[in-house]
Amino acid sequence: METGKKLLVILVAVYFSLLSAASFNSSEWTDYLGNPQRTGYSAIEGPDMPEVLWKVNIPGDFDTSPFITDDKVLLLWKDSMYHLVKTKVFILDLLTGDILQEVDSNLFFKAFPVENRILGFSIESVYDLDLNSGEITFLASIPKKSFVMTNMYPLALKDRIIIPTTPAVCLSMRDFHTLWNLGETASDPGLEPVCLAGDESMVVFITSKDGVLQLLAVDPSTGKLRWRIDPLPAALWLVLGDDAVYCGGKNLWAFSRDGKRLWYFKPDQRIVSNIILGPDAVYIVDEGNNLYKIDLDGNLIWKTDCEVSPWVLETHLIGAGTILYCIRNVEDTVAVTRSFVTAYSMENGSRLWELEFGPSHYVRASPAIADGILVIGKAGGEIITLASDPHLFAKQGDAFLSKGQTEEATSSYEKAAELYERKGDMSRSQEIQEQIHELRNPSESPPPESTAPSKPPESVPSSTPECTSQPPTPESTMPTTSPEPSALIPLSAVILVVVLMGIPITYYLIKHKPKSD
Repeated sequence: METGKKLLVILVAVYFSLLSAASFNSSEWTDYLGNPQRTGYSAIEGPDMPEVLWKVNIPGDFDTSPFITDDKVLLLWKDSMYHLVKTKVFILDLLTGDILQEVDSNLFFKAFPVENRILGFSIESVYDLDLNSGEITFLASIPKKSFVMTNMYPLALKDRIIIPTTPAVCLSMRDFHTLWNLGETASDPGLEPVCLAGDESMVVFITSKDGVLQLLAVDPSTGKLRWRIDPLPAALWLVLGDDAVYCGGKNLWAFSRDGKRLWYFKPDQRIVSNIILGPDAVYIVDEGNNLYKIDLDGNLIWKTDCEVSPWVLETHLIGAGTILYCIRNVEDTVAVTRSFVTAYSMENGSRLWELEFGPSHYVRASPAIADGILVIGKAGGEIITLASDPHLFAKQGDAFLSKGQTEEATSSYEKAAELYERKGDMSRSQEIQEQIHELRNPSESPPPESTAPSKPPESVPSSTPECTSQPPTPESTMPTTSPEPSALIPLSAVILVVVLMGIPITYYLIKHKPKSD
């Protein structure tokens, strides 16, 4: 009987572990750095080669982070970096780069998705943007001293949103009334948020007052102060983990969730990037051009060279699967001259590849990554996506073909065949090459009816003529592939079903086990 009870407990534990793991959606990137905890990490493997999936050019500026939700990319476009007159929200197809919508956004300086709505922020107000009608609705007033830095974004929780104004405020997501004000709950209205991260049980801030930086933890429901630590020299970066809070500045500090210092790591110079929290380690870059991997006990695993941006320009880190991406800018005395995306192995720090952008297309904001697609918005108005999974290029080819864009589909399929061959899947590469042959020689072997539409759909027109957008037509560098068989059911889903079936069966056997003599 005791054995049966233990088995039941194990099954229940496995079930809830799987349920917890499934709650993180690596197919979306709906928060700054991916999630409210600001981990900057996606479990799905990112591109291991710098292959361009698509590029779109919309003259203007993208100086805020992109977001990914429901297979779409959301970006806030500005007509100028320095003399702002107009802003728009653009929605693009994640797979093809097609511009699905563009909506005037009333001089927002930040916009991001929250569940099924788009929230926009001006200097003193929060708005709701209806993408269908283009209507902008006022929701709430916020303190005028606002958060204009590119690394400062509100924190969206289940039923509330925390906005890093001075002082920080928490609004209800139901009717957007103020739930609490950090100046009141911390008894100090002059606290200026520098960074924040959180979850449903705790929110942490780095705040500044009179040049002193401190770490605060509050209850997200009430704003009540739980603990405070100061001073923390040069502290600018936060990540909230399951068991610890990681803070980056002159050192990398780790604190327990009740405010006790666990350890600190001293880099050669101060930290100048966000912190990546991976499955077994954290990653940082310092001002001395060093990239570090530190385990969750504070021990150095490896250290490698990594040129960083000047202090006035941010260095961004993003992790995806086993690959770490460092995005940085290089400048002379007056302007940015080059921008780079460099990929490193998270296992050993080896450099995998590097891609350079020209001076007119430097990267100001942190990128987004989902489904293995890295999305980068650049100054100058270009959006570029990188991917190396041949299946993505095959799906892209299918999407183009369904709209009657045979030339673009063929280009995508060609890149898919090339990538399958480079990855050693010769049979799949051959299948796609045969499909390409059919597309190029329809009289010899017409493509199947299921893949050749009789009438291509009309393209989505641009809603305003002022903004000239470049359709995401594949270039010679653009990946191409043919459709792949349906993906197998994930092993985790199979295990989950088995566990769910096992719980009632085990319970029944325990209850009806014959009693021994």
